Amino acid sequence: SLVSGIIFGVAIILSSVAIHYDFAIDGKAIGIPVTIVLAGILTLMFTWRYLRTKKFMPAGLTLFLSIVILVIASIAALVK
Repeated sequence: SLVSGIIFGVAIILSSVAIHYDFAIDGKAIGIPVTIVLAGILTLMFTWRYLRTKKFMPAGLTLFLSIVILVIASIAALVK
């Protein structure tokens, strides 16, 4: 859990930096798509944990936050 948290934390920070500096590969921005993929993976992972434990803290809260980020990033991808 600690290792996966560190890995996802670093990946999310890097995707935020990519969004801020408009980093692109072959002319295509990668920040928002990477954020969508990470949020999707976290949503699936925390859905599984919430369904298994039935406890709002911490699985339910992080599931809610992952869904919020997934929606925001998806809207940003459609607008851009």
